[in-house]
Amino acid sequence: MPARVNYEGRVFGSLKVLSYAGRHPKGGSTWLCKCAVCDSEVVLKAQALYNGQQTCSVRCGIPRSNKKRAKHGMWQSVEYHTWHGMKMR
Repeated sequence: MPARVNYEGRVFGSLKVLSYAGRHPKGGSTWLCKCAVCDSEVVLKAQALYNGQQTCSVRCGIPRSNKKRAKHGMWQSVEYHTWHGMKMR
């Protein structure tokens, strides 16, 4: 088993890693993080942090210009793009 990378104290975008939260049931480690944008705490897999997740959720990280589109939080889904394409046609 490879050694666990210590993310404690590191900052990823608006997420600050507070402490190790244990192993994920499907493998990998999880970390307790605090979001500077909405001031909430969330447990994330190390893989998400490594891959560049910078906010606690999709809604939290939406720029101000996208707030109108993000009313329901599904604006990046395949279904939304299909529906939007139908409306445009």
